[in-house]
Amino acid sequence: MSRLVLTYRDFSREQSSVELLMPEVTAGGADYDALVADVAELVASIGAVTVGVLSKQQLAILESKEVGDAAAGSKRELGLRVFWADTTAETVGHFTIPSPDPTGAWLQLGTDEVDVTDTDIDTLIDSLETIVYSPQGNLIAVSKIVEVGRRN
Repeated sequence: MSRLVLTYRDFSREQSSVELLMPEVTAGGADYDALVADVAELVASIGAVTVGVLSKQQLAILESKEVGDAAAGSKRELGLRVFWADTTAETVGHFTIPSPDPTGAWLQLGTDEVDVTDTDIDTLIDSLETIVYSPQGNLIAVSKIVEVGRRN
């Protein structure tokens, strides 16, 4: 399996990372371009739900980017916790996408639950379920997403 690590910087310049498993590149690298395209799609869909600045993207090699400051609403203490299941191996897990947009329309009033029918969230779920693997080597199925972290 390949491992993708995305690191986001918030408004106070603190950094948080999300680590995702990706398919392994075959010998000879014939499918490397397809994997890079999948990573770009996933990064774009995560970018639609976060206001942090992507400061580091790591897939086999390290790419460092310095591209200005994050939006004032990006907070290290906030995240979108994605709960997933591997229905083949019957395992579950979660990871957290840092610095979600605090003005996101996907937040439901009076709860931390994320509206999975929101266009940006639906696109994110589609990308995750198409590209991200469980530790057992199977594609994941997203079961729910909640906003987590400290409110300030």
